[in-house]
Parts: sequence; structure tokens; C-alpha cells
Amino acid sequence: MQQEARIISRHQWLLISVSAVLLVALVVAHGLYRGLHKSDYDQMLRRGKMVAVCDSALWCADGNSLVSSVLHAMADSAGIELEVVYCSTVRQMEKMIKDQYADVGAIPTAKTREVNNTFLCSKALFSTPFAVVNNIGYSDPASLENLPLCQLHIQDNDAITLRLEHLAGELGAQLNYRVMPDKHLGELIRLVHARAIRYTVCPIWLATRYELVYDDIEHSDAIGIEQQYVMILNKKRAATLDRLNRHIENLLHTH
Repeated sequence: MQQEARIISRHQWLLISVSAVLLVALVVAHGLYRGLHKSDYDQMLRRGKMVAVCDSALWCADGNSLVSSVLHAMADSAGIELEVVYCSTVRQMEKMIKDQYADVGAIPTAKTREVNNTFLCSKALFSTPFAVVNNIGYSDPASLENLPLCQLHIQDNDAITLRLEHLAGELGAQLNYRVMPDKHLGELIRLVHARAIRYTVCPIWLATRYELVYDDIEHSDAIGIEQQYVMILNKKRAATLDRLNRHIENLLHTH
């Protein structure tokens, strides 16, 4: 009987040992699974930093702007650092988002079909049409009638070039414009102010803010319909987009 009891005890010990090993392996595997399958937002929290791409135009650089308020509210509520990376063009921002160097592309971007198909788009920050900006003392105001005579310097921006192409078709006339691949909208408006260029194309929402800074610039009537302006994210950042949208909604309700 004692020998049989010892045999049973050994079997039990073996079973207990095997069960313990399996339990440890299960816990480790579960931890690895959770680590690998954390949401993009959770991964950002673990990193302790949110990286946002902006430009130095007033809709980003102004510390009291809606864009700035949304970014700081989101980082502060999560208890993480906000790192703002400034770039010169929308193309640079789009590349940073595609390469997942940045979490949020914060330069307000017209929500075209191409943008919507390529990126995740936030809730609209505002809606505005395009207008032509000129220096009051240097160039005559632009209108649909004289637009074919105006030398336009524009941002490398699909929404702007697409609108000008459609507008040329509507007017039945060739439009004279030059794309400036290394300039953002704020820089182009400053060049109009400095009389280095005669005309640029800009969302009216932004143009009106620069008119408060430069008293010698003005914008034309709208040259198109209103478009929604959004922040953009990589397609893999759905959880981050959800949090971003909550903060946009909250701040829009308080403004």
C-alpha cells in the first residue's frame, strides 16, 4: 500500500509540475498577445508622447487656435507629452503620416475624395471655400472675370490645383498659376504682403485671420464651394482617431 501511495504521489507531482509549466506558458503567451494587440492609442500611451505634424501658418502656430487647443487637450487628458513637428508642405505631412512617424497630421486639410481614401479623417474643424488673396496696394482685386489675367502662386495642394482645373473649365479660359512646392499657405500670404508675389489662393477661413495681421491684404469672393477641413491620420490609427474626434467635438461645442 505504501509503495502504491508513493507511486500515486509521484504521478500527482508530475501532473502538478506539468500543470504549473502550462499555466506559466499560458500567462506569458497571454501577456505577449496583449502586448502585440494593444490598440494604437494604448501604444501611444505607453510611449508617453503624441507626435503631431503642423506648419507655421496661423491655424497651427497660433497658441489659441482650435488646432492647438485640440492637440493640447488630447495630450493633457492622456497625461503624455505633446511633440509638435513643423514641416513646410502638406506633402511632407502626408509622408510623415504614411510612414507612421507622426500620430496626427494637424495641418487642416481639405477633405477631398483622395484624402478620404488615403487617410483616416477627423471630424471637420470648419468648412470654408477658397479665395484669391492680393496686396491692396500692389495688385487689383481678383474676380472670376479677371482671374485668367492674374499670375497665381499656389501651394502644392491637390485641393487647390483641382479647384483651379475645374474653374478653368467653367470659365473656358486658361488660368496662369505656378505651384510652389516648398511653401505653405502662411508663407505665400506673407509673400503677398511683402509684394514678392501678386496673388495666391487660400481658404477664406485662414485668409481672414491673416487680414487681422496684415492690413494691406484682402481676399476675393469665393471661387468655389465650401469644403470641410480635417486632421488626418494613418489608416492604422483608428483608436487614436476616436479620441481625437471626442476632443474636437468638445472644443467645437465650447467655441
